[in-house]
This record gives sequence, structure tokens and C-alpha cells, in this order.
Amino acid sequence: PNIMHIEKVFQVGSKFYMVFPLCTGGELYDHIIQRGHFTETDAAILMKDLISGINSLHQEDILHLDIKPENILFESKEDNAKIKITDFGLSRVLGGSPGSNGHKAQRMPTEEEMNDRIVQLFERGILNKEQLRGTVGYMSPELILHGYNSKAADVFAAGVVLYILLCGHPPFHSKSNREVLERTARGQYTLSGPQWSDVSSEAKDLVKKMLEKSPGNRITASEVLNHAWFKD
Repeated sequence: PNIMHIEKVFQVGSKFYMVFPLCTGGELYDHIIQRGHFTETDAAILMKDLISGINSLHQEDILHLDIKPENILFESKEDNAKIKITDFGLSRVLGGSPGSNGHKAQRMPTEEEMNDRIVQLFERGILNKEQLRGTVGYMSPELILHGYNSKAADVFAAGVVLYILLCGHPPFHSKSNREVLERTARGQYTLSGPQWSDVSSEAKDLVKKMLEKSPGNRITASEVLNHAWFKD
């Protein structure tokens, strides 16, 4: 229920029309601008729905690859309105058949390989922009450094969303996109300051595990759903 779906497709002449459910509650981005940040309870309810949707996609080997507040819609303006993950323009299917927008499995980069690329990025300014896919600020370190896409990338992007919900601003904010990419690649963010003083240790622990720099050590979507923060 938290994933956008097509209600109907019909053809008129040479044009095809896709009918989607009507979502009148606006984007999560607009809600963040209006509220500044969310209470932990509200953030947990929203994140559980978001991760539930992502987990369902991952069970079908679908990568969204552009999780961000602008791509999360509310069904209505009611306080208890459900969210829907939308905009699958960058999505990929792992192991799809030829011509099905399939995504060939890649080898996960090791921590040593990622650290070597970080050195190249900072000391020599080497950045392959052609391999970047998604939105700056939400792209995972392994995507920035190696062009590696996996289910872990969606979890990382959702971790950025969680960070924003809890404190009101993004973790890797900077004046230029390049600096944002560099900070993301290094995992350079903070959980200190007045915005974080009242945030629980369980919430901070989940943020750390979702924003883990190494994809192999990052928490999975199913593990996120079983985290102590939601149980609390």
C-alpha cells in the first residue's frame, strides 16, 4: 500500500494514458519545510511505512534508486494519511531479462577499494560523473565512488530522509554539489548539536546503521523494520 501503482492504462489514438491513485496531501518535502522537523513518534510512523515499501520492492529485486522527500507523496491531507513511494524513472530490476530495464549484478566494492577511491577523489579530484545516478545528497558512497548500485543504496537514501525528519536539515549539506558528494563519500556528518539533544539513542543508532559508509556493513531494509527504535 505504500508503493504507487497504476490503476488503469488506456489508449486514445496514438496516445497512452496511465491513471494513478489521486494523492492530495502533497510531497513529504513540503511537509518538512512547513514543520521544520518531526517528533520521533511521527518520524517512526512515516519511516516504518517508507521502509516497508522499500523492503517490498527489494523482495521483488527492484531498486528504486531515487528515494527522497520529493518522491514520497501523502494520500490525503489528513493527519494519519498514508505515504506512497513514487517516481520510478531511475529504478532497475536486478537480473532482469534482456530489454526489461534489467540491472546486471555488480561486484560489491570492498572497504579498501572505497578508501582508495576516496584518496583519488580528494587528492586528485577524480570523479566519474557519468556513473552518478540519483539525487545529490541522497546517493550512497559506493555509487559516488564506484557506480555501484544495490539494495543498500535505497537504505542509505532512506537514512538521509530519516536524518532530515529528526533534525530538519540534510546530513551532508554544503554550498556546492561537489562538496556534498565528497562529504557523502567520506561519511562526514554529525549527530551532535542542539537539534539532536532530545533525540533518543535508538534513533541515532538507526541513523548510523543506515548511513554506514560500507554497503556490506549497512543495515538492510528488513533489519531496519526490526530495529529497537520501532519497537520502542
